[in-house]
Amino acid sequence: PKNFPQKLQFANLVLKASYDNAAKTLAWENLSLQGGPFGAETSGMAVFAEGMSPALQVTGTLNALAVADLMKYWPVGTAPGAHDWIASNIPVGRAGPFRVRMDLPAGALDADTIPDQAIDLTFPLDGVSARYLDGMTPLTGGRGNARLTGDNFRLTVDSGSVGPIAVSAGEFTIAGLHLHGAPGRIKLHAEGKMPDVMALIDQQPLGYAKRFNINPASASGNASVDLDFGLPMLRDLPIEQLRIGV
Repeated sequence: PKNFPQKLQFANLVLKASYDNAAKTLAWENLSLQGGPFGAETSGMAVFAEGMSPALQVTGTLNALAVADLMKYWPVGTAPGAHDWIASNIPVGRAGPFRVRMDLPAGALDADTIPDQAIDLTFPLDGVSARYLDGMTPLTGGRGNARLTGDNFRLTVDSGSVGPIAVSAGEFTIAGLHLHGAPGRIKLHAEGKMPDVMALIDQQPLGYAKRFNINPASASGNASVDLDFGLPMLRDLPIEQLRIGV
């Protein structure tokens, strides 16, 4: 209960393993877990050390999950700012299947940060809806790929839309996941009709068209716009902490 936000229940567990008592080593050829929407297949080895977390070498796959289900398996206290931001701003989408590789030295799980080279988790995302700034039209139908390493997260968006505007070459990164209010960056490239693009960058908190006395509806032609936002990963974010570039 102290490690996960809900009680974990599995309908099926398959394990083929051996334990060397002298070397304090548990090695498994296959560990299969199935329960509800969750399913995992892994192989690996754990070397237990006195007074510290074990050394772990793990490779495996996890089946695809809805983002809402994924949040239920997010360990308590791990990157809380990123967890709260994703839970609040990505209500729809599907992630996975996941491919994971771990190579953790003894004691690594006891530290505040995990070395980037110790964990490599990659997965695609599809059908994602995301709110990137309060007041602005959210991203819908997002598709892309994500990579989580020890202390950093990077999501690339290959396609999606913001209202009638097509989005490509998007990127969402979080550096220093262990930090409260870890620094995040959101970049989007959008192309569409000039009135739609002008209306987008006139939404709050941007308000560019109003600032220059431009009526978006009177514009014509086509346009492309690059949005670049820097923000800490906080649930309730003061506008003063936003860095905005258009």
